[in-house]
Amino acid sequence: MLGRTSFVALLLLGCGGNHEDNTSSTPTIDASTAMQTEPTALAQPSWFADERAVDLTGDGQPDTARLQAIGPTVDSSQIVFTIRSGGATVYRNTWSSAYALSAVSEEGSRATPSADSALRSQLHAFLSKLKIEPLDRKELQQSWLNKTDDCSEDLRNCLALQLLNDSTKKAGFTTGQSLVPLFDTATVNEIVADMLAHPVPVVSYTYGTESQAKIAWSPAKHRFFTLYECC
Repeated sequence: MLGRTSFVALLLLGCGGNHEDNTSSTPTIDASTAMQTEPTALAQPSWFADERAVDLTGDGQPDTARLQAIGPTVDSSQIVFTIRSGGATVYRNTWSSAYALSAVSEEGSRATPSADSALRSQLHAFLSKLKIEPLDRKELQQSWLNKTDDCSEDLRNCLALQLLNDSTKKAGFTTGQSLVPLFDTATVNEIVADMLAHPVPVVSYTYGTESQAKIAWSPAKHRFFTLYECC
């Protein structure tokens, strides 16, 4: 996964799974989503694995946040971050070890640490840096007036884009037109109402050089929705 240079509408530009720079202005629905209940089988054994038991869904029970590095070498591996709740994988995101290692560079005369030690240090710190906070309800309590293909305009746009992705990913949906007419507004409103009725956690994390992600738990859908992922 490579970083973005600007805020993106997560699924509109395919921000999820293996990220690559995409300068196309054509809206697309990426087959990779923030939630995968059946991850692809790993072809390589993991050479790094770490877990943290912590409540990420707001039900008072510990969930399992897990980070793995899978691949033949340190600089050609896939980093896999998953969250399991109730025996199911409810969130999955991946990025390349090459992107993670791009954060390591020469600083003056100080020697750059080895790729192995640098990446392991970054991975060891990842789960402890997860930020968990309550959902900011102010924006979701306002009327959803600004429906656009841009997540930055309203968090509900992100929910709508991800729901649309779920319904069309097998068809390889692509369009040069706005996706707004295809939004399932009723379902989005139901999800939001449910979020407002429960103590919904928001989980934030950083990875690689500068990428940031923020995900919110939906009790109604038993999954996480990505509210923000950038750079």
